[in-house]
Amino acid sequence: MSYTDKNTSLVFSPDDKYIDTGVNYNISSSYVSQIVQGTYLTLRSFPIGNRNCYTLKPAMQNRRYLIRATFFYGNYDGKYATNDKFLFDLHMGVNFWRTVNISDASQAVEYEAIIVALADFVSVCLVNKGSGTPFISSLEMRPLKSSLYPTVTASSFFDLSLRRDFGGSKITRYPDDPYDRIWYPRCNMWTLVKTKLNVTTDGFYEVPNVVLQTAILPINSTNSTVPEAADPTLNISLYWPIDPSVRNPSYYANLHFAELQQLPPNGLREFNIFANGYLFADKVRPSYLLNEPYSSQTPFQNPNGSDDSHVITLTSTKNATVPPLINAIEVFNLLPVKTAMTNLSDVDAIMNIKAAYQVKKNWSGDPCAPVVYTWENLGCNYDSSSPRIVSL
Repeated sequence: MSYTDKNTSLVFSPDDKYIDTGVNYNISSSYVSQIVQGTYLTLRSFPIGNRNCYTLKPAMQNRRYLIRATFFYGNYDGKYATNDKFLFDLHMGVNFWRTVNISDASQAVEYEAIIVALADFVSVCLVNKGSGTPFISSLEMRPLKSSLYPTVTASSFFDLSLRRDFGGSKITRYPDDPYDRIWYPRCNMWTLVKTKLNVTTDGFYEVPNVVLQTAILPINSTNSTVPEAADPTLNISLYWPIDPSVRNPSYYANLHFAELQQLPPNGLREFNIFANGYLFADKVRPSYLLNEPYSSQTPFQNPNGSDDSHVITLTSTKNATVPPLINAIEVFNLLPVKTAMTNLSDVDAIMNIKAAYQVKKNWSGDPCAPVVYTWENLGCNYDSSSPRIVSL
């Protein structure tokens, strides 16, 4: 049955229209009191088959979408004591997305991607690696405006690493963010500055106003309305750990800056941005009540030496009279679309055959790709740019 989220009023519908494999379960009663979202109460498990895929439709070809997958184990199978770690892969269509790593039955794991739909549907697959039965608690697809996230194309997609609202006091999502992006607050370790005035957003990312109305300054900075006494030598360093589960990362960041303080006539907030020690942008001067994003044009270089964290540093220039400020950040790993999906006309034809004969055995996801998951009793030709079905 459908479920309406009490925090966002968004409606979650049953998944049986989008997949015909798997088994439904409730989580263990001993974990019910720990959940924070109703979507964690149930899940779909896939004990049979190496690959099981959702077909999310309708979609508009060449449109960008936000895809979010959530996993809450909750000891649904009663095996937590003996099988206390799950590892299985998540694919976006026919391309690798993430390795899902579940080691705590009481903690939810969440992954988010921004993609371009390559057909009138989007396929999300769970792949068994022999280290625990794949399962999923919820799967979401939200359309994005065509101008958002221009780095994402048909040949690549974004995997979210982090999204932070600096200075915020609570999680921000729908309806404040019409695309239901989840902005997690971070305000400890820094000096908070905020405004009740409207902050104009940009056209490429449309950061919610409530996110832009807060920002952070270096610790020990003044947060007064007119910060004449602020120390410009103070800097901001933002760290996040290297994720060993991410293969060959290619990180891109969107940093959002809007001046929230009325500086004196001779005041200047000007700083340089460094990513892992390399110059990201120089002489940044935030505009009053106007968001100006700075986005990666090329991926980050990895940290030097044995560092186990990435770091973005905002460093005042010698001309600055006040220290740096930042309102929000998003960091993504850009993943390539390496494998081509089966020719769309062939997909339509075989899907019609599948529906007419109600075929379920090992017929899930793309018919021909990747090669290792080709549908049973199907012959495919890989000589062209997209695989073609040649026999059944």
